[in-house]
Amino acid sequence: MIQTAKDFVNRLLTVDPNQRMTAAEALNHPWLVQATQQRTQLAQAAQGGQDLLPAVMPRMLALSKFRSAVGAVRAMNSIKAHRHEGLPEAHPEEVSHVLQRDEDMV
Repeated sequence: MIQTAKDFVNRLLTVDPNQRMTAAEALNHPWLVQATQQRTQLAQAAQGGQDLLPAVMPRMLALSKFRSAVGAVRAMNSIKAHRHEGLPEAHPEEVSHVLQRDEDMV
């Protein structure tokens, strides 16, 4: 499924218009056809009163994991961006004299 999705996107993003997929070819691409069939099956199952949770749960879990990963990356970037903002307030004194003392001891 991933390979067909990559093929679909690559063929749509082809620079040469003579080699690029037409709209009709895109609508008949296996990836788009398969996705449409899956949605139709889910809609029919919902109308038939079937339990959709087993069919939908893997996607929900994947989406939840993706959101968690995005949140973690945002938090790490925020920490990196604000890492040294509080240092002057926490250590306002000049520390060069400490470094000089260490050199004198050696």
